[in-house]
Amino acid sequence: MAVWQFTIELLPQQWLEAGGAVDTLYGIESYDTSATWETGDVASIQQQIGSILSPVESWSESRVHWGDYETDDITLFADNGHVQGLCVRFDMRRPNLPLFGHVVSAASPIARTQP
Repeated sequence: MAVWQFTIELLPQQWLEAGGAVDTLYGIESYDTSATWETGDVASIQQQIGSILSPVESWSESRVHWGDYETDDITLFADNGHVQGLCVRFDMRRPNLPLFGHVVSAASPIARTQP
């Protein structure tokens, strides 16, 4: 990540509403959001994000990527069809307000996706 990028990690609303505690996601060295995504549907999330940004080639099979690594991008981490994490990076040198609006709007349906 470059210093001009602001990164957010999306969490499912249903996990938060069920009493999920964000502080439980942090370990000694890092954080892991995979436990929050037990009901995340990879195909549905891919479809929704694909309507926001263009897909790009990823360097890993467990990673689906949209946008541009150098500016704004969204990365879906998945393993065997199960969501492991969803990360959004915004380029603060040239803030893309429409993208920010799309991400905020899409976050609710993504978070509520059922398998």
